[in-house]
Amino acid sequence: MKAVLPIPHEGPMNVSLIDTATNKAIGSPLISFKSYADENLATLPANNTNFSFKMPNNLAAGQCAQAGQCTMQWFWVGTKAQQTYESCVDFVMAPAKAAKAVKAARFSA
Repeated sequence: MKAVLPIPHEGPMNVSLIDTATNKAIGSPLISFKSYADENLATLPANNTNFSFKMPNNLAAGQCAQAGQCTMQWFWVGTKAQQTYESCVDFVMAPAKAAKAVKAARFSA
């Protein structure tokens, strides 16, 4: 994931999967920082603007398998600035077996 931070504001940040029906996080955050985007640093750490994480492989059957069921939420609190920053991405995640079947079907024509 890449983030553009034109004006850093130090504070906690996390990326989580959200169940849209309950508006609650699914499991633990995919990635989290206790201190993120510290404006007191001359240069932000590289992992503040370019980081990766693994999607969970233990979701309940059918969870996040249909459009609109889940979002990936980026949530950041600038503590000194007293501001929150949020962004969400809709996604669909098929079970590994289904993903392999779709991939095989695409290349078997």
